[in-house]
Amino acid sequence: MMQREAKISNYFLAAYCVVCLLLLSLPLSGPVQTLKAGVAYLVDPAIFAGENAQERVAQLPGRIRDLIMADQENQILRTQARESLLLEDNLRQLSLENQRLRALLGLKAPRGWSPLWARVMARDPLNRYHSFLVDVGRGDGVAVDDPVLGPSPRGLAIVGRVVEVRSRASTVLLLTDELSAVAADISSGTVEGLVQGQGNGELLLDYLPPGAKPQEGETVYTSPTSAVFPGNLPVGTVIAVRPEDPFLAVKSAEVRPEVAAAALADVAVLIRGAAHPAKFGAVQ
Repeated sequence: MMQREAKISNYFLAAYCVVCLLLLSLPLSGPVQTLKAGVAYLVDPAIFAGENAQERVAQLPGRIRDLIMADQENQILRTQARESLLLEDNLRQLSLENQRLRALLGLKAPRGWSPLWARVMARDPLNRYHSFLVDVGRGDGVAVDDPVLGPSPRGLAIVGRVVEVRSRASTVLLLTDELSAVAADISSGTVEGLVQGQGNGELLLDYLPPGAKPQEGETVYTSPTSAVFPGNLPVGTVIAVRPEDPFLAVKSAEVRPEVAAAALADVAVLIRGAAHPAKFGAVQ
């Protein structure tokens, strides 16, 4: 079997050599040149490109020259079309990014604070309701316990606070973490409670006095008595009022956060004094 395959290979090699010698011995007539050029272009199109391309193509018969030039132009047009699609997609992405940044820069920070816009650098998928890393740090004027806000339909809303500061990065503890809490009021009156993270993306408004009457759909705001966060910033919306416990003298309600922190790309770190201009720029 092996000998048979070897013989067949030898026959093909001999036939190929005969054809090559025959082509080399034929006079350079138009059909022969056309055949040679066609075979050469099929085997290695690169020989008709580069500095000597025009000279090589000019020596070919008219029809084969036109075919080769048409194929090369087709390849160029295909490449340009792909580049145009990529450029169009890049322009569309830049336009969306520009609109997003304009919307961010239009948000106003609480009086007495300067917002430093930062990008979310990394988040742990297994702990997405607990913390993430942002690209501003000590060199930008960030300090521990600086409030972190995010954009919402009602302006800037609470996201969390800085718990660790490095030279050019900071760790943000989210409000939805079990260790987070903030004094808060419900919109139906100046009834103060404590909003606590549940570790699952939801919040609990707890320690409301017996006379409080929270309603589903009410907005929860930060209290002016908060030691970390400015007052009157949106925290979330009441989605359920828990039944009263006869053994407890307080009420509680479940709250959906105003900002879905797990999906944020940009946040505003509130610092006292002038914000560093190197990021998005300070918004006054």
